[in-house]
Amino acid sequence: MLHIKHYLPIPANFWIQRPDIQFSYFHLRQWIHSAEKPLIQNKLNEVMNLVHQGIADTTIDRYFSLKEIHHAIQYIEKTRTVNKGKVLITF
Repeated sequence: MLHIKHYLPIPANFWIQRPDIQFSYFHLRQWIHSAEKPLIQNKLNEVMNLVHQGIADTTIDRYFSLKEIHHAIQYIEKTRTVNKGKVLITF
């Protein structure tokens, strides 16, 4: 599954060039509030297994405290073209 953070238009020829990729919209908030709890727990277990196996992974570039949020925004704007990972705000 690919999570697309930025909702940029996908060129029409992309789907012709990559028939192996299927795309569908998924609204997590709606699913969480409508699905049965055992199904949600099973899916969370599946995701956590992927995390533990190292299959689902993310790179964290920097941490900023909530007090440093203005520095975090400046950092993101400055490093946008050389994105090395996620910037997290800690509380």
